[in-house]
Formats: sequence, C-alpha cells, structure tokens
Amino acid sequence: ALENLEIAADLARQGNQWRLSNVDIATAESQLSGDLTLDTSGEVPILDGRLNASTINVAALQSALPGNDDSQGLSIPVLPAVRGNVSIAADRLIFEQTTLHNLQGALELADHAVVLTPLTFDIAGGHAQADIALTSSPDSVQADAQLALSQLDLSQIDPALPPGNLLSADISLALQPM
Repeated sequence: ALENLEIAADLARQGNQWRLSNVDIATAESQLSGDLTLDTSGEVPILDGRLNASTINVAALQSALPGNDDSQGLSIPVLPAVRGNVSIAADRLIFEQTTLHNLQGALELADHAVVLTPLTFDIAGGHAQADIALTSSPDSVQADAQLALSQLDLSQIDPALPPGNLLSADISLALQPM
C-alpha cells in the first residue's frame, strides 16, 4: 500500500469550471506539484494545466501499489472522452535500471486518445526525444511511438557493458489492434 501519502491542494469552482491549484503530492519517494483546470460546460470535459515533479521514483511506486505481480499482463483502461493540454516536467524519473533527467513534454488529450509530444529527456549521458500516441476503446488499443536517441552511454544502463559504447538511433514502434 502507498504509505505516507500526503496530498494538499486548493479546490475552487466557478460555474462549470473546477480549478485544482497548489497541488502537492508526496509518496513513495516521489513529489508532484502543479495546477489543473477542468471545464465541464461543453459536450466533452476539457482538462488543462501543468504538472511538475522534482522526483518520481517509478520503482518505489510500483512496489508500493497493491497487486504488484510481475507475472500479470499489461492492462490498459479505456481512455476517457476528455480534451485538453497538460504540460509535464520532471527533474528525475527513477526506474530500477536507469534514471531519466530533465523530462519535459506536452500531453494532448482528445476523445479516447493521448498524445505526448514532444517528450524530451536526458538518459545515460545522452539525450532522447519521443512522440507517443495512445488510443483506446472497449474493443481495442492502438499505440505508436517514434524515439530519437542521441549519444547514450549503454554502460550507464547496463554496467556489464564496457564504457564508451555510445548509441544513437531512430526507433519506431507500433501496437495495432488485433
């Protein structure tokens, strides 16, 4: 379970607009802050805002969540019918094997779809830029990603590799409905 979960925010409502400001969330060695606005006046809700994190420890969050069983498959929920834009930034995103630094991106929300573009970050002494899109429905999920890697030192990701093995690559990934 998520122990020591601390959440603070100011919530204000004016008509169909909800504003969550001064958001401050801390748990599992992670810290998140920002501001969000939800406008429910239209046919589809609109979510706009910004989220910033000094540190997000993905490994600690995964181990703190209930039902953390590595043998389970990946479950992707149907994305809600929400539109909007949320800027995201994180100083450090910590995984078991590596850490991403200086993560910046723009999250664009559309009906049952999320686009993260451009997502930029530093990793293993190099730099990466990605464009990621995810669309889901009750019947299928579709995902696409383009990733440009520049001068990554693979020994910083896998210490078994000798230093100086630098990787630069362009990678395209696609998950199509079956």
